Amino acid sequence: MTNINGSGAVSANGWIFRSGAAHSFIGIALLFLTMHPLRDALEAAPLELIKIMSAVQALNGIALLALWPRLAGKLAPALIAGGVAASALMIWIIAFTGMHPFDLMVPLGGLAMMIGWLLLLLGKGVE
Repeated sequence: MTNINGSGAVSANGWIFRSGAAHSFIGIALLFLTMHPLRDALEAAPLELIKIMSAVQALNGIALLALWPRLAGKLAPALIAGGVAASALMIWIIAFTGMHPFDLMVPLGGLAMMIGWLLLLLGKGVE
């Protein structure tokens, strides 16, 4: 089991906690920015992409934070965190630059995320 030790430091699978915190922070920050600065800077379609991906990222991050003490394996949380990161990165590139260099990263990242959640649903990697 992964714990926060007495000093407040994260032990063992602390990367799950930190990735959950990072996804939550980035997702919430970008979602907050869509209310004014990004709303004024982006057109409607890219702004909507940012809103949706930010919500997905924040929700997955919060879920990882809530579940990390019960996670025994590394595969499911790695698929979730990595899948969200891959999808979010590509969505940001599309929304902020208009370029589409690796569009396949969005559905593949989403698929990885969903496989991670399916593994947890099936009890794989959960104490």
